[in-house]
Amino acid sequence: GNFSNIFIVMICVNLLVQVVSTYTQHKKKDSKDILLELLFVITLTKPGVDAARVATSHEDAREAWDANTEMTITRIIELFAEAIPGACIQLYAALSIGKPLSAGAATSLCVSL
Repeated sequence: GNFSNIFIVMICVNLLVQVVSTYTQHKKKDSKDILLELLFVITLTKPGVDAARVATSHEDAREAWDANTEMTITRIIELFAEAIPGACIQLYAALSIGKPLSAGAATSLCVSL
């Protein structure tokens, strides 16, 4: 089957849910700050930004929750919208090819699980 389209949809759903979560977190800020936060999501740099904020005990009264909670929410979204479905799709694809997996493919699958 063509699993690449499924992965693209899965990543888009993940990004969409993260955009909604990020907007909810920062909606009390001005438009420029909100756009910057959304840019972090779109450019896939949000995990690094979240980690830096947790490491520096970032606080902002305009945010809906603290930095640690924001990072936790982001990781949960990634887990349920991307990591778990991705591992399931990879496992299904591996089992449906009908021949033994190469060592590289088996290693990749194990790392995903």
